[in-house]
Amino acid sequence: MKWQTYTRGIIHPHRIDIAMRSMAELGSTIGLSPIRTVLYLNKGEKLWWSWDAEEIGALSRKLMEFASDHEARRAHLTLLDRLNKKAFDIAEAIRHSDISAATDRELIELYHSLYENSKETQALANSEIDAIDLYPVEHLRELIEKNLPKSVGLEDRQGILMTLSTPAYLSYVSQEEMALLSVAIGVKEKWDAVKRKEAIGNIERDYWWTSLGWESMKIKSLRDFEEALEDIISHEASPQEKLMSLMRHAEEVRARREEVLSQYHFPGEVAELIELFDEYAIYHDLRKEMQVKTTYAAHLLMCEVARRKRYSVDMLEWLMHSEIKNLLNGGVLDADLIRERKEIFCLYIQHGEMRAYSGQKAREIYEKEVPATADRASLIEGTIASHGVARGIAKVCSGGADARLKVETGDILVTGMTMPDYLPAMKKAAAIVTDEGGITCHAAIISRELKKPCIIGTKIATQVLHDGDLVEVDAEKGIVRI
Repeated sequence: MKWQTYTRGIIHPHRIDIAMRSMAELGSTIGLSPIRTVLYLNKGEKLWWSWDAEEIGALSRKLMEFASDHEARRAHLTLLDRLNKKAFDIAEAIRHSDISAATDRELIELYHSLYENSKETQALANSEIDAIDLYPVEHLRELIEKNLPKSVGLEDRQGILMTLSTPAYLSYVSQEEMALLSVAIGVKEKWDAVKRKEAIGNIERDYWWTSLGWESMKIKSLRDFEEALEDIISHEASPQEKLMSLMRHAEEVRARREEVLSQYHFPGEVAELIELFDEYAIYHDLRKEMQVKTTYAAHLLMCEVARRKRYSVDMLEWLMHSEIKNLLNGGVLDADLIRERKEIFCLYIQHGEMRAYSGQKAREIYEKEVPATADRASLIEGTIASHGVARGIAKVCSGGADARLKVETGDILVTGMTMPDYLPAMKKAAAIVTDEGGITCHAAIISRELKKPCIIGTKIATQVLHDGDLVEVDAEKGIVRI
């Protein structure tokens, strides 16, 4: 295959700008293995994000070396921490500044500073977190298959893989829930209003960004956290029990792993891979936090440009940052270009150079590079991410906004891959099915924490299934049946 492709709902050019420019400028030089070829293609309501399969595969194999080289891994992750902090700092500075008082020149400088302080972590983290789910995961699968007795059945083999690959780490979703549960316990113990307000303020400070995604620029407010707290107080019979259950998660994951490892006597390489996945699970969350905070900071700048230049935010979303700067320098918006991009738009990085295409040229790239639609089938296979069996009505969603609109309680969420803005739909769904992702992806991690059946990596679910199909998700066998 030429591409390693991920599908999503619309990601506007303004939101993807820093990620793509970073890869164009630094992808060939800054990472463990060069990434020179990237394709972003938005057509209508759907986006295709594609890495060159050979390049992302080489990076994936390079990351494998970290499994046994603890010192090198720690040094590299320390570098990521430092680069993430630069990005967090500039994003927070912009969020808390009075950008309405800035001059046009100062707005241009803020755009420049945001890019310069986040480009390195964008170039490193964006490719690495996708790559960690490729060869290292497959190598773990191969080691398990090679060392298990032949008497172990397929379902047990899949269960063993899931047990060993589940991170001993709670995602930010569960960490936010734990913070709210702690306040709920305090309220039931008669905290006064001042203490309650202070605690909710601390949660807002730490988790205001968790509703953001590539498609959603709506942050959480104090009111949102107050409503979430009231929901827990009203409906959670025992917040203490729920909190303790979450706090025991890591310990229970480790205990299940130890049981499997002692039972089957896998080679030491398996334990090294598990440790690698544990560490990168943390950086999976940190990448998402970095992405949404920097994207939101750019969004604030763009909204200010829209206000003072009297353009709609929707129109400016379809411009790259350089084109926004041109407006601040006295340029004029090209409405025809915006209309063309809304139909189809492509950014293509080749050999470190990024080119933008719309109209006929973008359609030619789409026809050449986007895989053909899969044929209708009654059975789809994938990788088990979270055990269970569920039946429901399929809702095929192109993005988080689409999922929030369509998915009702008990439906089956079917999508390319999930991201933070899918969470409300994931909580309502009876089961989750994705085209992409490996056993350490967002859908896998969150579905385990939500205890919902989940099958990932089907490749074709969104093409084969239709809204309204009655489907059974058998996440004991890794099968989806119509």
